[in-house]
Amino acid sequence: NEKAKAKIWGEIDVPEKTTPTWPVPWHSPISIAEALDEVHDFLCKRMSWTDQQAIAVTLWIAWTYVMERFVPSLIDKNPILLIWSPARACGKSHLLNLIHELVPNPRIVFNYTPAWAYREIHYKRPTMLFDEGDIILNPKTPTGCELIALFNAPWQYRTSTVARCGLDAKGRVSKENEEFCTWAPRALVIKQKRNDLDSIFDRSIVIVLKRKHTFERVERLDNKAREAAKTITRKLARAFDGAYAAFQKAKKKL
Repeated sequence: NEKAKAKIWGEIDVPEKTTPTWPVPWHSPISIAEALDEVHDFLCKRMSWTDQQAIAVTLWIAWTYVMERFVPSLIDKNPILLIWSPARACGKSHLLNLIHELVPNPRIVFNYTPAWAYREIHYKRPTMLFDEGDIILNPKTPTGCELIALFNAPWQYRTSTVARCGLDAKGRVSKENEEFCTWAPRALVIKQKRNDLDSIFDRSIVIVLKRKHTFERVERLDNKAREAAKTITRKLARAFDGAYAAFQKAKKKL
């Protein structure tokens, strides 16, 4: 049944409507190191940044393939990947689009509400990619404070639950309450660093980008690059499938 299939995604309780999308694994064995080298090379050809930043983003992409599977056995922290720069045209949204091509079940959005966000995460288990975060995460807007809390809560697995009153078939408040799991990888683009976003920065891997020099050349994210990214995601799926199988085998021996 669907719940049994969904259980393959991880060890946590998964709701009936969960439909995670996992890339079709590569046809031959590949190590995690080899797969991540390809991720690193793919990103560096298309970004102007430091090698330390490239490594950090590569490892965060790896994190999107393992976080569900190893919770709560080994992992209880969920860092945000925060892409930040006050400068225009320095590649913030471009990097988000590159990440979109490399992670499992990506969902890239700009304008959203708290209700949409926690239902989308609970039912579809996506990798959430948010652009223009400093506009949406504004305490002065009606939903700003709630969205900031929604970003902060999944920092720990045990605090990643949103509770709401349930509704009956006629849309009226019922006696049954609902709980939504918001545990998901999150990447966020921000232009302005404000005091009210300090809690998000504290929970983030911060990538500070600068505009590239005129003499620097980077490749475009075209259809050929997207096809190459699909191959990389298949290799990542195969590599982490093998790692998870070895982990499960080792657990049985303990």
